Amino acid sequence: PAGTAYAAHDPHLMFMTMAFTFDSAEVMYDRLVRELTATEREDLYQDYVRWGELFGMPRDAAPADYPAFRRYFDTYLNSTELFLTDEAALVGSYLAGHRKAYRLRPPVEQVGTALYLLVQGSLPARIRQMYGIEWGIADELAHRALCRSIRTAHLTPPLAPRVLAGTLAGPSAPSYQLLARREQRMVKTGHPSMPGVDPRNWVQRNCGATGGPGGGSAA
Repeated sequence: PAGTAYAAHDPHLMFMTMAFTFDSAEVMYDRLVRELTATEREDLYQDYVRWGELFGMPRDAAPADYPAFRRYFDTYLNSTELFLTDEAALVGSYLAGHRKAYRLRPPVEQVGTALYLLVQGSLPARIRQMYGIEWGIADELAHRALCRSIRTAHLTPPLAPRVLAGTLAGPSAPSYQLLARREQRMVKTGHPSMPGVDPRNWVQRNCGATGGPGGGSAA
């Protein structure tokens, strides 16, 4: 609910961190590789629950199985409990490509455009509305075409040309390295990645401190 303080050790919030991560992985795999079987979906969910446990989440903080999770999570996304803070709206708009601070140069522009199309198209309609992302028929068709191209690239050659397979179904590291180099150049020239977003951490913003307890860094 609005005004609720975040606490990293709150069992429910630990589960919600796991839930959004799992949901993203599930959706993207279904769209970009192939649809999971019911058994694979259950196994993937249980793996993510275990992942949450390794970071301290109590097992009973998560629904017992995938169907129970899906019912809970989908109900949550359509409930009035969902609240978007101003900072989250700003950061999310940058991450989804709805708001762009600077014009990108090739090939970063092409990489970013495809990434943003995938991200925006994977969002539930209500979430796009909350962020003010307009989504029409042309956008949906472009999103489906891109997803179909990537799924095709995962097929065994010769069904997928080698260049296509290497570009769309290969490692994502080169794309991230392009974006990382751009971020490094921006930092060196004093340009913030997300104008308007306060880069200071919670302690610095709320206490005016530069060091944590005992004189350690709060960064």
